[in-house]
Amino acid sequence: MNIALIVNEPTRDLNGLVLLGVELVRRGHYVALVSTSWINELKWICPDAIVFSYLYKKNEEIIRYWQNQGTKTFLLDSEAIANAKFDYVSSLTNSLKLIDLDVRLNIFVCSWNEKYANIVISNKLFNKHNVVVTGSPRFDYYHKRFLDYRLNYSQHVIEKYKKPILLIAGGFALSNPKYSTPQEEVYKNIATGLAMTLSELFSYQEHDFSILHSFIELAKKIAVTFPNITVIYRPHPFENSSLYADKFANISNLFLETSGSITEYLTHSCCLLHWQSTTAFEARMLGIPVLRPQWLEKKEYSISERTVAKISDNVVSEDMLLHTVQEILNGTYHHITEGSISEEILFDDSLSTTKVADFIESSHPSSNKNIIVTHRFDLYNIDLTSSGVSYGQVMNRIRKRLNLPTNLTRLDLRKKRTKISPKHFSRHNVQITIRALEKVDGFRNLKVRVISQNPYAYTIPLIGGKTVFLKKG
Repeated sequence: MNIALIVNEPTRDLNGLVLLGVELVRRGHYVALVSTSWINELKWICPDAIVFSYLYKKNEEIIRYWQNQGTKTFLLDSEAIANAKFDYVSSLTNSLKLIDLDVRLNIFVCSWNEKYANIVISNKLFNKHNVVVTGSPRFDYYHKRFLDYRLNYSQHVIEKYKKPILLIAGGFALSNPKYSTPQEEVYKNIATGLAMTLSELFSYQEHDFSILHSFIELAKKIAVTFPNITVIYRPHPFENSSLYADKFANISNLFLETSGSITEYLTHSCCLLHWQSTTAFEARMLGIPVLRPQWLEKKEYSISERTVAKISDNVVSEDMLLHTVQEILNGTYHHITEGSISEEILFDDSLSTTKVADFIESSHPSSNKNIIVTHRFDLYNIDLTSSGVSYGQVMNRIRKRLNLPTNLTRLDLRKKRTKISPKHFSRHNVQITIRALEKVDGFRNLKVRVISQNPYAYTIPLIGGKTVFLKKG
């Protein structure tokens, strides 16, 4: 089968999807890792199955298009109930009900946990027969089985930074968004069904922004108080990191870090400080103390009942925070939280990836040759990005790939120079993950080829584009 995995946010999603891609390749399938910014390249892949990380109104039409072509579509739940904002059940229900029922009934759902599955089934948001609790592949990396992977993959961190490392995870995409203005972010959240009024959300955004600035000051305070440790501040992937650019300039042991995945930094951290980040789950899975400055929240905006707060050690003052950090450095600290992550994430057996792959295969997507016929008529309005490829070469490759008659020469193909998307990833990013996986029992001597042509954005073998392919070899 041709299986496309849509990468929404590379710094968070790519490694988990590479792990899933490797598992599918080992089973004999052909896998494409496609950036959500270049999702139209799916037309060249003719996929039998597509795995999406989100189901929003903005990708409803492309999901419907592929469902109509006979392609199986899957939703790999990325955040589930763990990072619930406000009234989660109402917000989730409202958001999904914006999507036409026919699309929802025909998508297969890989659920992070039982809670999410029960909510969507009880509210009849999806076909109950299409919802399976699989867990999330990205959490497999935190199982002890993948220790060698984590150490190999994150070697550059300890080469760059001195231990001990205290990691601070930002989570302020509402007030400091990367892809929109703060005002646009509020309207976007309301439009997607968030169970709050406009004025309530604007008010909460102001509170969120004040917490952001408090975190900046906390980062400085910790770094100055403990000059012999390294403090790394990592914004949320959907945050605008430029806001922090000059905030830490004069403190030698405080660094802003936006590259790579959070796994690399957690592996070598002695502690995680966060506000409402799902990174808390990953840290707890590694046995790292998870601290949250509870004293910053206002009563009307309390998130203490959310799962990410329950699994954290909620600190009630700045002095207590500094004292706790000192205990962690001394090796005398003991977890005070009673929260458990066992109900939130399926991770004990590190088999979430296997369960997702099993689910994809069990849905019986079979190669649909009729899709190619449909695509003959879709070629007329597609922008093609290529580098060093002549029009004639493009035409020949299209004819060969789609079995078009040789006398078909009039196609409206427009080669267009485009900027690299902020959601771009490269063949190199994929290869690093695969090389690290080869250190893990069960993945040694991995026979996986990573295919590309374009030197700056990696592609299918048809024309220049933005897709990375995995196949046996």
